[in-house]
Amino acid sequence: MRRAVVIGAGFGGLAAAVRLAARGWSVTVCERNDQPGGRARMRAQAGHVFDRGPSVLTGRPMLEELWSLAGRRLDDDVELLRVDPHFRFVFPDGEALNLYGDVERMREEVRRVAPDELDAWDRYRTDVERFWDGTVREVMTQPMEHLTDLLRYTGGMLGFGGELSMEGLVRRYLREPRLVRALSFYPTFVGASPYAPGSAIYAAMQGLEWEGGVSFPRGGTHALVRAMETLAKGLGVVFRYGSEVESITVEKRRATGGRLRGDEVIASDVVVSNSDAAWTYLALLPTSARRAWGDARLKNARYSTGLFVWYFGSRRRYDDVAHHTVLFGPEVASGWRPLQPDRFDTFTYLHRPTATDPTLAPPGMDTFYALQVAPDLTEVRDWEAEAPIRRDAALRAVSRSLLPGVEGEITTEWSMTPRQFRDELLSVRGAAFSLSPALWQSAVFRPHAKSRDVKGLYLVGEGVHPGAGVPAVLSSAAILDKLLT
Repeated sequence: MRRAVVIGAGFGGLAAAVRLAARGWSVTVCERNDQPGGRARMRAQAGHVFDRGPSVLTGRPMLEELWSLAGRRLDDDVELLRVDPHFRFVFPDGEALNLYGDVERMREEVRRVAPDELDAWDRYRTDVERFWDGTVREVMTQPMEHLTDLLRYTGGMLGFGGELSMEGLVRRYLREPRLVRALSFYPTFVGASPYAPGSAIYAAMQGLEWEGGVSFPRGGTHALVRAMETLAKGLGVVFRYGSEVESITVEKRRATGGRLRGDEVIASDVVVSNSDAAWTYLALLPTSARRAWGDARLKNARYSTGLFVWYFGSRRRYDDVAHHTVLFGPEVASGWRPLQPDRFDTFTYLHRPTATDPTLAPPGMDTFYALQVAPDLTEVRDWEAEAPIRRDAALRAVSRSLLPGVEGEITTEWSMTPRQFRDELLSVRGAAFSLSPALWQSAVFRPHAKSRDVKGLYLVGEGVHPGAGVPAVLSSAAILDKLLT
């Protein structure tokens, strides 16, 4: 039986393990932490259940296909609850705009804020759905090893306007400022700037949403993680928690296994790394084994922004607050354009999972996290001093317009900074989304699922093609499947 070692039990590692085991491989997953999930780990505190990472779940058909491959039905193992509106955007003047999945409700929302632009909205939605279904769906599930792999899709990309910034694309159709800003925001969810050339391709995220909706697992995102772990165990996958792979063993430029802390070696025919792509090359492979992704290339690469995430519970409920809310900062009202294309407008994303699943907090209480873009560790190193400043800024943002009086209602709190991204998740520089999804670091220009440097080494996760976000990470495992079968 062919043997595989999977490094890391994030969404990519879990999906890879299921696929390999379903194909008859003997699979061992090594995870340095004490639970699966990677960025999607869970923390229970004072009766509140906090998902530490991904909160927006799309791509239900991808999950159904994974479960089918394992001979089971998704709905038998996890309950996905519908979230609508998908997002609520709140502007500095207090006005709000909802983005609905339901076609008619969304048309009513457009009619409310921009009645003269309803036909333009219909054209926008039709074109985005066509772009997602006709071009990006296939791009996300195809290996991108050579330039010719990308060239097959350039017609569809350019015909849609994929070379534009996301804001530039939206402005081709719409003029109403709130609609433009809300629709332009999507690249920010995966660490890209709405103003950067080529970011228009992330409009496909909206097409994916409209196709399958936005969901939330009952029990939190981590309930889906645990369901994937159970699915893998049912296929014979062995999980070893608290087992950190210190290096990938290489003989004659071929990966032969993983060496754990303590010097134990797990021999294998292939190694699949769900660790940060840059970390995989910089820390797990000997310098002599790296050519395409050597020290100079990785150190000079552009990395995504960091994140500051403040988790807190409140002793009262705020029932008028949506599950997903984006609060724009004051400077958004004066033009919305950052000084540089890789910088972001000030915003706060507020996640309220108890809007959909009240069991994630004690009765009568709420669970939240507030997320803001933050500098990585090359810009801010002293996060012990910076974290309280960021926490107070997040508190001011959410209490001003959404959670009045919340400062007196907090029952428990903690935060995560780029330092934890580095120390706990081994993200180089504390970057939240690994390598930046800039145009020249995407698709064929991003690390590949099949390593160019070491035979038998494969990579999954947000640092490789097709990029960040749960659907993209699940797609990276589907690409691995194609390469190995």
